[in-house]
Amino acid sequence: MTNKTTRIVILATAGWLLLGAAPAAANDKPIAMLKKSNRDIRRLLKKKTKPGSQQEKQLRTDIKDIVNGFLDYAELARRSLGRHWKEISQAQQEEFVTVLRDLIEANYVKQIRSNVDYEMVYKGEDIDGLTAVVRSIIKAKRKGRSTDIPIDYKLYTADGGAWQV
Repeated sequence: MTNKTTRIVILATAGWLLLGAAPAAANDKPIAMLKKSNRDIRRLLKKKTKPGSQQEKQLRTDIKDIVNGFLDYAELARRSLGRHWKEISQAQQEEFVTVLRDLIEANYVKQIRSNVDYEMVYKGEDIDGLTAVVRSIIKAKRKGRSTDIPIDYKLYTADGGAWQV
């Protein structure tokens, strides 16, 4: 796979993750978890911080903690590469997971921070045993233009643990 293809996969995945979820028990509904996370992230983003300040660094850390608490980077990397995952070595797989995590962390805060003017609309959820899909739409305004961004979160839970995207 070329660097350009890898970059496209990573950027597409990062874009898909505009909003996330905090860890929750498996008996919590996935949609409730996503709503709570969205509220938590919006609360953090409304905080006014001075660029480069300790408060801004803490804000970034807090947002990363939320994202890292719900996102299964290894599974996301495996699914992003599809059949190519088995074609690369374990060292390449580990490197891809690390690069994917670093890129998502770096872009997640930047993307959301630059577009605080959004509304998250939850359309519903379908739970099938240990898997679920939460359908949502982000209604965002950027540079005076409105856009709707549909996002279907695919979640799973293993061994009664927290829901993971």
